[in-house]
Amino acid sequence: YNSTIKVSFMGGSPQVIKPMMPMTTYIVAEYHDTSKLPNEVYYDPSTTMEVTGRVESRNGGTRDYPITNLRMTGQPGVWELKIDLRNDLNLDDSRQSKDFLREVSKVKLTANFIDPRGDRASADILFLSHYSPLNNHIKVTTSTTNGRVGEYIVFHIESNFFMEAFQYMVMSKGMILTTGIE
Repeated sequence: YNSTIKVSFMGGSPQVIKPMMPMTTYIVAEYHDTSKLPNEVYYDPSTTMEVTGRVESRNGGTRDYPITNLRMTGQPGVWELKIDLRNDLNLDDSRQSKDFLREVSKVKLTANFIDPRGDRASADILFLSHYSPLNNHIKVTTSTTNGRVGEYIVFHIESNFFMEAFQYMVMSKGMILTTGIE
């Protein structure tokens, strides 16, 4: 391994995006051997993580994703990027804006890391739009950061449509642990 800096998006590329719903992705800066950079590099005020990109629609329209300077999370070397295309692209509630969001086909983002010495590293990610004929989307996330066997875990269910109930199934190692309706 060489001693240059590597930047990567967690989860690999491509990933799925639901353009009508906000999402979060994480970016990591480290050495190529996956060891952390010195804390002085991470916390130096001149260290920056900048994100730029392009949003493309099925009908051929494109928009530039605004240049965003990120702040590091509580974890050294990890930056959080919250993506909300409606707000990020300054879209209003007009029919034209909603149509653009419905027709988004992909989002290409580039993360650029610059350390105090001026060394640079970058990474790209491609988000492909999830297709739903009725434009109904559901998202499941968790706020539990350190789950342990035998303890409860909290799941958050979000949707952009009304649901009277939803069914769930929890599996582990190919075995169904529990099912239910909420």
